[in-house]
Amino acid sequence: MGEDAYGIPDNMFGHVPEIFFARLGRVVMVASMLELRLLDLLTELDQAPQDKHAGKSAATLIEACRVLLDRYDPFFAESATGTLEKAQQALHNRNAVVHSLWPDPGIDSAYGWRPVPKNRRDSPGQPYKSITLNGLQLRHLIASTAELVHHVDRLRERAAPARLAAP
Repeated sequence: MGEDAYGIPDNMFGHVPEIFFARLGRVVMVASMLELRLLDLLTELDQAPQDKHAGKSAATLIEACRVLLDRYDPFFAESATGTLEKAQQALHNRNAVVHSLWPDPGIDSAYGWRPVPKNRRDSPGQPYKSITLNGLQLRHLIASTAELVHHVDRLRERAAPARLAAP
């Protein structure tokens, strides 16, 4: 039995095209940057040291940002709410991709599946969820997440001037 250049046995996944690994890696990298930018945004919104929120999950960062938006002008809060919703969806899509097993990871189309918690199942007796993606969909996830990194960073830059005066 052989293995690939990284020590993964040939019989663990079967043949996986290098482009699939490259796409999967980019999903991980841009989503990690998005999480960091969400931490930066929360730190600015909360006017707190970064270590107060460091290590929190992305979902917790997003929710904490939402809670603080009442301290900001309505236009900023509306813009931030839309961006946070998009970030939440992008990270949900990232989780679906990253936490799936890919028994058929082709270049043009890939089929994967993952176990899901009871409260997220499509039907009560179905503990797994499947996903089928093509290369264009993965490229879109990567590009749209990278664009969100920029939007979250711009929100952070706009936060201080949008802060309402304390009553």
